[in-house]
Amino acid sequence: MGYSSFCIRSYNQDIKIKNELIEATNDGFRSALRVFVGLDLKLDPKDKDVSYHCLVLMAKLSLDGRSLYLSEDNVSFSEEISAERRETGIWLNFYLDEKALLAIQKYRDNGDVKLMIKFEISAILRRKAITSTAVELHGAETLKGEIQFDIPKSLWVEKIVQKLGYTFRLFEIPLTHSLLQEAYDDIISEFILAEKYFNQLDYNKSIAHCRNAMDGLSQNLKKLKDANQSRTAFDWLKNIDNATLTWIDEIHKATSAISSKSHHIGLKKDFTRVEAESIYLVTLGLMNFVGQANTDFS
Repeated sequence: MGYSSFCIRSYNQDIKIKNELIEATNDGFRSALRVFVGLDLKLDPKDKDVSYHCLVLMAKLSLDGRSLYLSEDNVSFSEEISAERRETGIWLNFYLDEKALLAIQKYRDNGDVKLMIKFEISAILRRKAITSTAVELHGAETLKGEIQFDIPKSLWVEKIVQKLGYTFRLFEIPLTHSLLQEAYDDIISEFILAEKYFNQLDYNKSIAHCRNAMDGLSQNLKKLKDANQSRTAFDWLKNIDNATLTWIDEIHKATSAISSKSHHIGLKKDFTRVEAESIYLVTLGLMNFVGQANTDFS
């Protein structure tokens, strides 16, 4: 929700943005944040002979407090501002590329998205002639204003992010594994939960599920190699040499040590986004490596 105003001839024009009129779209190619800007327009009643005919509204969207440009929209805007009050509004469509989406995710304040729209309205000033009822044009003017508004964490996470098509995962990983069989389903489930909680800014839970995924991955790889359950399994694991398995195990131990700190008795620690992101990416990389290795060698 956001409220603001801008001034025309010493008279305030009210602007508002309601949360229920903020939407997201994705056509499979581009993502857009749609914002309805409500306008309450009226000049001073003393200026009965003056009016402004609006032609175009140019709006720029940025992260509030950071002056970080995200997107812009230019819309034909045929409205009249006069002594007669006029309540109206306009939908703005801000297309967001991947960099803009990542910036929003990175700089969210306590989960809320704080945004600002700066706008300029191109308008023609009209004045009634003193000696007749004709209207005289007195040139073009640019009317400027801005409005700050917050999108609550609940609205952003539960409704907007998914419709924007935003996902944290940077590349795909195989969702099935013929040798790890049903164990891999549980590992994937844990990883999906880690991804879900990361996008919801619950970094403690995200890291906990990353650890569960890595535990399952490491334990089942060891079981598979020790058991030598099939010739296919042996051939696949033979191509992943002992040095590679040792590296996977060491990465797993190091990550487990870091990720378990929040569970130590007497030590209260909330993980940061950077810590969660790093552990998430390590987990993702290991899962992708194991999944691709199975695909390549089996």
